[in-house]
Amino acid sequence: MLKIIYFGTPEFSAEILKKIKENCKDIEIVAVFTRPDKPRDRGEVTPSPVKLMAEKLGLFVYTPKSLREEESKNVVINLAADLLVVTAYGLFLPD
Repeated sequence: MLKIIYFGTPEFSAEILKKIKENCKDIEIVAVFTRPDKPRDRGEVTPSPVKLMAEKLGLFVYTPKSLREEESKNVVINLAADLLVVTAYGLFLPD
């Protein structure tokens, strides 16, 4: 089974995540990375569409402020994924 980490934030990225989960039985999504919750109208904090979809699908969600932090790098390494899938993530992916 191919293990992936999915990176995304907006609505169309959430739909792609859903399609992968529902239609690719030989792929295991070991984690979903998305941007942290943000204040929207009247200061109400709102999660990204990808976070909402990942939670609905029962997936592990990680919302780092930056991927340059040692903790974020360690999370990626420790998940031991075969592939990273990025669809409109919105943060810089370091080497």
